[in-house]
Amino acid sequence: MLSDELFIERVNCSFWQDVNRVFTEQQISPHTVMQSDSDEFVLSLVAANLGVSVITNRRTPYPVAFIPLKEIGIHRSIGVAITDTAPSDHVATFIRPC
Repeated sequence: MLSDELFIERVNCSFWQDVNRVFTEQQISPHTVMQSDSDEFVLSLVAANLGVSVITNRRTPYPVAFIPLKEIGIHRSIGVAITDTAPSDHVATFIRPC
């Protein structure tokens, strides 16, 4: 259970309010041992086996496992920010509708 794990909290996390809400609803009280605004620092602490964290799946050089938490119902939307001018060819290819 997450409440039994040492927890590394990501401050300035864009979806922390949603995670905190789910923790409250599920009566999960993580034992926070460290807070950081750097995802890389959080990942290095997890890799050093100093705790667990809730973090978006990504490519990382750290030997960590990302375990999907689909049942908690938190979704994150991402987008591409571009200028008002015509995008370069490689950006246009990336953002064209499927």
